[in-house]
Amino acid sequence: MISVVVIGASTGGPTVLKNIIPKLPHDFPVPIVVIQHIIANFSKQLAQTLQNKSVIIVKEGEHMEMLKPGIVYIAPTEKHLTIKHGRIILKDSPPRHHVKPSIDITMESAALEYGDQSIAVVLTGAGADGTKGIEAIKNAGGITIAQSKHSCIAKDMPRNAIESGHVDYVLSPEAITDKLIELVNSQ
Repeated sequence: MISVVVIGASTGGPTVLKNIIPKLPHDFPVPIVVIQHIIANFSKQLAQTLQNKSVIIVKEGEHMEMLKPGIVYIAPTEKHLTIKHGRIILKDSPPRHHVKPSIDITMESAALEYGDQSIAVVLTGAGADGTKGIEAIKNAGGITIAQSKHSCIAKDMPRNAIESGHVDYVLSPEAITDKLIELVNSQ
């Protein structure tokens, strides 16, 4: 049974997220946490933009907020988002991979919290953030997805994840939405 989906993105991510999130049904049965490398104070605007195009609820995640099914939580800028006891814990620790929030930090916490009940998705982006997170989710028995390189603006993040050998599915953005729906509904 899937309990959480964590999606990480960097360069080109907002455009890809606009192809994924609005296609999710309002009754998507698990929470989704999105880590998007983004300029300071833009996470609320990204959440609002996605909400305006979606039937599923999209909001910026808040410290100590309980994760609920059918809600997409966008990580606030300048904080690492971890998950503990089903709640969002925001941390002001140093950047990892020169970024904050870090996809790896969120995915690693999801692996500890939910283990094989996790899905990790790495989308377009430069750098290696997300590779260790994908590895943590896969090693915990979870399911891992990377965006196909040909559909990325920046190929590094998905390429690094794929080359790690810990990715189950390599898909276009449109196919990622379908796969997420299939995976959570086949429980």
